[in-house]
Amino acid sequence: MPLTTRAAAAGALFLMLAGPGAAGIIDSRSASPSYGWDSQSQFAANPASVGGGSFTADGTRLDSFTLNIQFGAGFFRAVVMAIGFDSSVGMNAPIGSVLWQSDDLPADLVSGDLFFAPNLTLTVGLEYFIGVDTGLVTNTAGGRLSLSAVGGTAIDGGRFYANYGGSGYSALPDMDIASRIEMSSPTVQTPSQPVPEPSALALVGAALAGLMLTARGGRRRTPADAG
Repeated sequence: MPLTTRAAAAGALFLMLAGPGAAGIIDSRSASPSYGWDSQSQFAANPASVGGGSFTADGTRLDSFTLNIQFGAGFFRAVVMAIGFDSSVGMNAPIGSVLWQSDDLPADLVSGDLFFAPNLTLTVGLEYFIGVDTGLVTNTAGGRLSLSAVGGTAIDGGRFYANYGGSGYSALPDMDIASRIEMSSPTVQTPSQPVPEPSALALVGAALAGLMLTARGGRRRTPADAG
């Protein structure tokens, strides 16, 4: 490889490269022995409501999550939001703007586990909300659907939230979103500097040897100089 080409490649290697890191997976779908649901939220959203559940991030990126839809009509979007204290209801609930949203999905044409890959940056230790919206926090056309949930404490520290028609969030006790949530923490790696080619080392050595000979020749005194 020409030296100029190798030098360019070496420069490119100094870029910060993202590699895979430790992953965290939350899977509450099998909390019930029947893979069905100990209970389910009949999320009748008409015309604009939000429903879903919370989880605590143990990675810096939300790679993917699933939502289980049983039936519905109209349109909805999957959403991700932050969880924080909502003074209007006096408790923690989804707050702020939507961090990520899917395209419009037809509620009457989808069912079962739906897969989403937001690749969204998270802050470890903070709570986040995943769920569905039918026009309360997004611009989807709206509809109604049944979003699956599981009873008990399938997600450590998780809660199931619903906001029907903008009336404010309520938390359903002892219930979590039925979902598989996958997070990761990509690592940043800096490759070591490339080793110079032997030919390049030889050129450097020859140049140094030439400089030494020149320096020695300059120090010699001739008879004419002595006189």
